Amino acid sequence: MPKLYTAHATAYGAAGEKVATDDSRIDLPLSLPVELGGEGGEGTNPEQLLAAGYSACFQAALGIVSKRQEISLSPDTQVSTELELHENGDAYDFKIHITVSGSDVEGEQLQHLLDETLKVCPITRATQNAELSVSAG
Repeated sequence: MPKLYTAHATAYGAAGEKVATDDSRIDLPLSLPVELGGEGGEGTNPEQLLAAGYSACFQAALGIVSKRQEISLSPDTQVSTELELHENGDAYDFKIHITVSGSDVEGEQLQHLLDETLKVCPITRATQNAELSVSAG
Protein backbone atom coordinates (compact mmCIF):
# COMPACT_ATOMS: atom_id res chain seq x y z
CA MET A 1 0.00 0.00 0.00
CA PRO A 2 1.80 3.18 -1.14
CA LYS A 3 1.89 6.12 1.26
CA LEU A 4 0.30 9.23 -0.27
CA TYR A 5 0.64 11.80 2.51
CA THR A 6 1.63 12.14 6.16
CA ALA A 7 0.18 14.71 8.55
CA HIS A 8 2.02 15.65 11.75
CA ALA A 9 0.41 17.27 14.79
CA THR A 10 1.50 17.77 18.38
CA ALA A 11 -0.52 18.58 21.49
CA TYR A 12 1.31 20.61 24.14
CA GLY A 13 0.90 20.97 27.89
CA ALA A 14 -0.05 18.53 30.61
CA ALA A 15 -3.71 19.55 30.38
CA GLY A 16 -3.72 19.92 26.59
CA GLU A 17 -3.16 23.64 26.20
CA LYS A 18 -2.44 23.82 22.46
CA VAL A 19 -2.38 21.72 19.31
CA ALA A 20 -0.32 22.52 16.22
CA THR A 21 0.77 20.95 12.96
CA ASP A 22 4.41 20.91 11.91
CA ASP A 23 3.67 23.31 9.04
CA SER A 24 1.81 25.74 11.40
CA ARG A 25 -1.38 25.63 9.31
CA ILE A 26 -3.11 24.62 12.53
CA ASP A 27 -1.98 26.31 15.73
CA LEU A 28 -4.90 26.39 18.12
CA PRO A 29 -5.47 26.82 21.83
CA LEU A 30 -7.34 23.99 23.53
CA SER A 31 -9.98 24.31 26.24
CA LEU A 32 -11.84 21.66 28.17
CA PRO A 33 -15.61 22.16 27.72
CA VAL A 34 -17.73 23.00 30.76
CA GLU A 35 -19.71 19.77 30.14
CA LEU A 36 -16.49 17.83 30.80
CA GLY A 37 -15.56 19.76 33.95
CA GLY A 38 -13.47 22.45 32.31
CA GLU A 39 -13.73 26.22 32.30
CA GLY A 40 -14.86 26.44 28.68
CA GLY A 41 -12.39 29.00 27.47
CA GLU A 42 -11.63 30.33 24.03
CA GLY A 43 -10.01 27.20 22.63
CA THR A 44 -11.33 24.24 20.71
CA ASN A 45 -11.23 20.62 21.87
CA PRO A 46 -10.31 17.26 20.36
CA GLU A 47 -13.94 16.33 19.78
CA GLN A 48 -14.54 19.45 17.69
CA LEU A 49 -11.33 18.88 15.75
CA LEU A 50 -12.28 15.26 15.01
CA ALA A 51 -15.82 16.26 13.97
CA ALA A 52 -14.40 18.92 11.62
CA GLY A 53 -11.85 16.50 10.19
CA TYR A 54 -14.49 13.81 9.74
CA SER A 55 -16.81 16.20 7.88
CA ALA A 56 -14.00 17.30 5.55
CA CYS A 57 -12.77 13.75 4.98
CA PHE A 58 -16.24 12.36 4.30
CA GLN A 59 -16.98 15.28 1.92
CA ALA A 60 -13.80 14.54 -0.03
CA ALA A 61 -14.54 10.80 -0.15
CA LEU A 62 -18.11 11.51 -1.27
CA GLY A 63 -16.70 13.60 -4.13
CA ILE A 64 -14.34 10.79 -5.16
CA VAL A 65 -17.09 8.15 -5.07
CA SER A 66 -19.53 10.33 -7.02
CA LYS A 67 -16.90 10.93 -9.74
CA ARG A 68 -16.10 7.22 -9.96
CA GLN A 69 -19.80 6.50 -10.43
CA GLU A 70 -20.21 9.44 -12.84
CA ILE A 71 -22.79 11.12 -10.60
CA SER A 72 -22.73 14.89 -10.47
CA LEU A 73 -23.15 16.36 -6.99
CA SER A 74 -24.47 19.85 -6.39
CA PRO A 75 -21.81 22.36 -5.26
CA ASP A 76 -24.23 23.09 -2.39
CA THR A 77 -23.73 19.59 -0.93
CA GLN A 78 -22.74 19.76 2.74
CA VAL A 79 -21.53 17.13 5.19
CA SER A 80 -22.16 17.78 8.88
CA THR A 81 -20.80 15.57 11.64
CA GLU A 82 -22.21 15.32 15.13
CA LEU A 83 -19.76 13.61 17.43
CA GLU A 84 -20.91 12.63 20.92
CA LEU A 85 -18.51 11.61 23.69
CA HIS A 86 -19.88 8.86 25.94
CA GLU A 87 -18.49 7.33 29.11
CA ASN A 88 -18.05 3.57 28.90
CA GLY A 89 -16.91 2.32 32.29
CA ASP A 90 -13.36 3.62 32.74
CA ALA A 91 -13.02 4.45 29.02
CA TYR A 92 -14.72 6.75 26.52
CA ASP A 93 -16.45 6.09 23.21
CA PHE A 94 -17.73 8.21 20.37
CA LYS A 95 -21.12 8.06 18.71
CA ILE A 96 -20.96 9.71 15.33
CA HIS A 97 -23.81 10.87 13.10
CA ILE A 98 -23.13 12.18 9.59
CA THR A 99 -25.73 14.23 7.71
CA VAL A 100 -25.45 14.99 4.01
CA SER A 101 -27.62 17.89 2.84
CA GLY A 102 -28.00 20.17 -0.16
CA SER A 103 -27.45 17.33 -2.60
CA ASP A 104 -29.52 17.08 -5.75
CA VAL A 105 -29.05 13.31 -5.64
CA GLU A 106 -31.85 11.60 -3.71
CA GLY A 107 -33.36 8.30 -2.63
CA GLU A 108 -31.68 5.01 -3.44
CA GLN A 109 -29.00 6.67 -5.55
CA LEU A 110 -27.94 8.91 -2.65
CA GLN A 111 -28.05 6.00 -0.18
CA HIS A 112 -25.85 3.95 -2.50
CA LEU A 113 -23.36 6.85 -2.69
CA LEU A 114 -23.31 7.17 1.10
CA ASP A 115 -22.84 3.41 1.59
CA GLU A 116 -19.92 3.40 -0.86
CA THR A 117 -18.43 6.53 0.74
CA LEU A 118 -18.43 4.81 4.14
CA LYS A 119 -16.26 2.09 2.56
CA VAL A 120 -13.82 4.65 1.10
CA CYS A 121 -13.51 7.35 3.79
CA PRO A 122 -10.24 6.80 5.68
CA ILE A 123 -11.56 8.19 8.97
CA THR A 124 -14.52 5.80 8.81
CA ARG A 125 -12.14 2.97 8.05
CA ALA A 126 -9.69 4.04 10.78
CA THR A 127 -12.36 3.97 13.45
CA GLN A 128 -13.12 0.31 12.64
CA ASN A 129 -9.82 -1.57 12.62
CA ALA A 130 -7.03 0.97 12.79
CA GLU A 131 -3.43 -0.10 13.02
CA LEU A 132 -2.15 1.89 15.98
CA SER A 133 1.22 2.25 17.60
CA VAL A 134 2.03 4.26 20.71
CA SER A 135 5.53 4.94 21.94
CA ALA A 136 7.41 7.19 24.32
CA GLY A 137 9.71 9.62 22.56
